[in-house]
Amino acid sequence: MRLLTARNTIWLLALCLGFLPQLGWAERPACLATWIAAGQMTVTPAQVIGKPQERLTLLGSHPSDDRDAVKSNPDDGYLITGDKIDLVTTCDGFAYVRFHGPKRVSTGWVDGRRIKTTAAERSILPSNAAMLCKAAQDTMNHGTSLTSPPLTNVDDKLLAKMGLASGWNGSPTQIAHVVVDGRPMVVSVVDSGGTSHDTEVYVLSNDLKSRLSPPDRDDRDVENTGADDWAFGVSEEVVMVLGQPMMHSWDRSNTGNEHLSVIDRDGDIIPTCEMYAQSMNQRKILSSTNDRVCHAFLDDRLNALSMHQAAHGESLALSHPPENYVKEPVKLHPTDAKGTTLHFHNNERASEVRYSLEGVGDVDLDNTGNAQRVGLVSFFDGDSTAGDGTYSDGQLFPVYFDKNGIADLSSHANQKLIQLLPHGIQNAKIVTMDGVTYLELTSDAVPEDSGQIWKITPTGADKVCGLQLWHTVELVRPITH
Repeated sequence: MRLLTARNTIWLLALCLGFLPQLGWAERPACLATWIAAGQMTVTPAQVIGKPQERLTLLGSHPSDDRDAVKSNPDDGYLITGDKIDLVTTCDGFAYVRFHGPKRVSTGWVDGRRIKTTAAERSILPSNAAMLCKAAQDTMNHGTSLTSPPLTNVDDKLLAKMGLASGWNGSPTQIAHVVVDGRPMVVSVVDSGGTSHDTEVYVLSNDLKSRLSPPDRDDRDVENTGADDWAFGVSEEVVMVLGQPMMHSWDRSNTGNEHLSVIDRDGDIIPTCEMYAQSMNQRKILSSTNDRVCHAFLDDRLNALSMHQAAHGESLALSHPPENYVKEPVKLHPTDAKGTTLHFHNNERASEVRYSLEGVGDVDLDNTGNAQRVGLVSFFDGDSTAGDGTYSDGQLFPVYFDKNGIADLSSHANQKLIQLLPHGIQNAKIVTMDGVTYLELTSDAVPEDSGQIWKITPTGADKVCGLQLWHTVELVRPITH
């Protein structure tokens, strides 16, 4: 009995060793990326080969893909010999293909030996891309937003069977009925809201019973860069351009680029246009209480007062920080030991706060005829770990030093200035004209009121000039990559 057991043990060991190469083969191959050809704008025409009417199963995942989330995707039907398809990519003997059927687009992994390319690689860009992009550009540069079709809220239960439902903190799902090349269909806008909101567009049949958007909708999303977190903070909406429904999308991390994608009669969403803003010089006065000063600003004739680094012993303080601010220890920021930068953690926003003393000078800031020790301080609150991490705030403002060389941001005089002056400004200078001192603020981010002149007085601060230094034009071009 023992001998039989030993033999069985040896036989089983040999059997397992014999399978080792196959076990190694089952590991996910390096060519199998997180997303299938993320953002790819080309395909290769191909055809299914084999015996007449021979079926070729479309697999929902690559046979070597061991990720549970991917394996849960259902198979997507089959092809037959002679079907013309688009070859998207290949990996380890299998090909990922797209088949444009009479009613919808089917996708999946197939045995690569059954696929034969028939032409050179081609772009997926729609033939009317240039016309659509120009129409969108003209609309926006005439000061008009791209219009959306009428949207109505629907009960999530109607779409749940298709795997579409808003998140626990999401807004209600909305739908719009559209017609594309004579085919009625429904576009849905799904807010997968949690701590961060991702709003994505999917195309459904007109009776709301089936999903037309192909299984690789997310892979081919124009915002997808191939990273695991590509949809973190993505916003998408449906707009109309020349009567054509399109998806307008942008990455909410403020990269500045936006896109338009055609929704075709199969329910496919095809990346079409890239949109980006271009700044153009346009210096003009928007508001003024002293035209002489405002024109001097536009003509660069204001005299900037020189500021220098803080002297030894001069420092910042915030004696009464907000309740949600927790002071961070100096040891975490050793370069701030001289006290010209303050660091806090904002518990309310889960963000980092920094006050920095940018320059110091002897200035008659409040126009009383007496020069005082004055500093320029920059404030930043951002790098949040909450939500989608896009929260950010900033401000530049002057402060007064006391006789001990401390600029306490909590003092009444300094708080008055901080509360009166605007946020979102990147540049500040103290300037003079005709013996009067002003604070000059300029912004690189928002064209409206991007130049401001403020006069500080013993009673507060008054805005003298609001100026536009540049304006933005939208450039909308067919995607070239």
